[in-house]
Amino acid sequence: MRNILSGSGPHRKAARYLLCVLAALAVTILCGAGFLNRVDKWMQDSLYQHRGAVSKDIVILGIDDEAFDLLGPYNTWDRNIMASVLEKLGSDPQKRPAVTAIDVLYTGHSSDSADQRLSEAASSLGSVVVASLADYGQSIIWKDGHAVSVSTDAILAYEQPYKELADVTEQGHINAMTDRDGVLRHAILYVEPEGQKVYSMAVQTARIYLEKQGKELKLPKTGSTGQYYVSYTGKSGDYYDGISIAKLLKGEVPPEYYDGKIVLIGMYAAGMQDAYFTTIDKSVQMFGVEYQANVIQNLMEGRCKTEVSGRVQLLLLFVVLCAAMLLFIRMRTVHGALCALGLIAATALAEYVIYRIGYILHPLWMLMGLIILYILSMAVHYAQAIRERHALALEKERISAELSLATRIQANALPKEFPPFPERKEFDIYASMTPAKEVGGDLYDFYLLDE
Repeated sequence: MRNILSGSGPHRKAARYLLCVLAALAVTILCGAGFLNRVDKWMQDSLYQHRGAVSKDIVILGIDDEAFDLLGPYNTWDRNIMASVLEKLGSDPQKRPAVTAIDVLYTGHSSDSADQRLSEAASSLGSVVVASLADYGQSIIWKDGHAVSVSTDAILAYEQPYKELADVTEQGHINAMTDRDGVLRHAILYVEPEGQKVYSMAVQTARIYLEKQGKELKLPKTGSTGQYYVSYTGKSGDYYDGISIAKLLKGEVPPEYYDGKIVLIGMYAAGMQDAYFTTIDKSVQMFGVEYQANVIQNLMEGRCKTEVSGRVQLLLLFVVLCAAMLLFIRMRTVHGALCALGLIAATALAEYVIYRIGYILHPLWMLMGLIILYILSMAVHYAQAIRERHALALEKERISAELSLATRIQANALPKEFPPFPERKEFDIYASMTPAKEVGGDLYDFYLLDE
């Protein structure tokens, strides 16, 4: 029986190519529609996120429970406390941090004396980065007095340091945006409130630190949303040596601990709503100041990865799957299995090499596509085998019917009455023929030559 898996006619070839295209297109649409996104993200995390050696040039001063015990609940603090921390860091002119980043918002005015003291302490210490925050939400876009669209990532408000503090410091936004599964995988390079480009705290901190070493920060490439993929180095607790601002204020931290380093000051206590689940550890939340430390090290070491455009990956996926499906349906089952295993191994290796070069792919798309198409090719082969067996059964039935007819025709051609000449008593004749198969090659008959 002729079909798309056998024969060499142009129609069969066209049908075979059409099957490959449709199968590859279906898998490509499945991936592009996002049905595999959650599993793909988690697989991406497992492949691309690995714990490493945290930088000794980054230290964290925690606003933790020890600080609360010494200074009281955080909501009772005024800005004199942070001013005292900065004054302590700058108490030895020869041993100061290279850059200090405060992962705490100081917007608006409080008391004049506290505000002035904090700004003076920051100015005296130098190289201080303070936090700002953009408030995102939905906004209606108007044109000619008519609502034409809705922007889901519009900046509705922008919180920034009070003027005296902003004048003597660098500002860096501390916005962080998790994916739909609640995991923090990316960093936002900059925000643009009212057209003003404000880079992140991590970018500003890394830039100042590298400039003091005579180096230049290379900004990472971002996607359409202005985000870039973060390769985490440390889990929660890896950057933190248990040094609280309370210890610093009590004089228990020698200047050598932070001299020439990046000092990050931020919340390090549960219940402060500044913690995230990250790709390196989904079981324990990471404090925001630790996230900043990871991003800063990522930037300083130039390990930021670029996520390949989804459209490019889908196009590549479609082409590869078309070729793979054509191979699968051309090969026998065993050879197809070996081919599938080889392609899967080659794909995994290629994805790892591409990651090392600096690009992030959807690891599950190609692997799952190859598996799905191999299973589909097995189903096609099985259906083909069923059709062939059915065709053989029909052919056998046809031949059997024809042989049965031939047997009857042959039997009817032979004499059936014995003796053939009952009136002749001088001889008796009897005969039979049993063919080895359905039809024999011999015939017989009886007739008289004369009287």
